[in-house]
Amino acid sequence: MIILDFLFYYLTYWFDNNKDKLSWSTPLQRSSYALGLGTIALIYSITQIIEITKSNNTDFHFPKLLFLLLGLGIMWLYDYIYIKKNRYGLITPMFDRFPNKDNSVTISIIVVAVCILSPFIVTTIFVPFGGHPISKK
Repeated sequence: MIILDFLFYYLTYWFDNNKDKLSWSTPLQRSSYALGLGTIALIYSITQIIEITKSNNTDFHFPKLLFLLLGLGIMWLYDYIYIKKNRYGLITPMFDRFPNKDNSVTISIIVVAVCILSPFIVTTIFVPFGGHPISKK
């Protein structure tokens, strides 16, 4: 949970310092949205790896509607935990004592970006070595 707290805090810190780019949501809501997108992309990548490695044994494919509902549920869960239950208020004193926030913000943005790009990375790595199970039909 400390990794999610770290990412959420520093994403919120970045969105809070760049309020001119926010028009429809608060920094907390934007952080839960970005973290939710990263989480669902990472879960999707894991299921793609499972589908690709198990393609010879079964024709089962994870339903894509499940990922849509799961993504919305994860974003709601982050909203509920960090905003409604005020976990962000509890972790703020812990992270406020660290002096160099710019490096941590950069790390958080890179981690979330890599998570969001992970389905593309998985496809780029595995497609040349046997292809995607859906394309074999």
